[in-house]
Amino acid sequence: MTYFDDDGTAKLSTVVAHSLADLMGTDVRHAERELYKSIDPVSLDSLFRERHDGSPRYDGHTSFTVSGYAVVISAAGEIRISPIRPEE
Repeated sequence: MTYFDDDGTAKLSTVVAHSLADLMGTDVRHAERELYKSIDPVSLDSLFRERHDGSPRYDGHTSFTVSGYAVVISAAGEIRISPIRPEE
């Protein structure tokens, strides 16, 4: 599990790409290309930003798949990436 700090300098899509690269055992550029095939990085980066009135987003989550991995991200900054196991 990884956490995203909304106050940090890295974008959410960058944190996800680096986590994917680690799990996939590949270069981060390859992981970024695979991520961008699955989800729009600009949309992902803005998904949990503050509301228009400046209040934080404490609830909600999103999930998607990338190259055989399930990705779940919560508004609290928790990022879970796990391999999708084929049905036996």
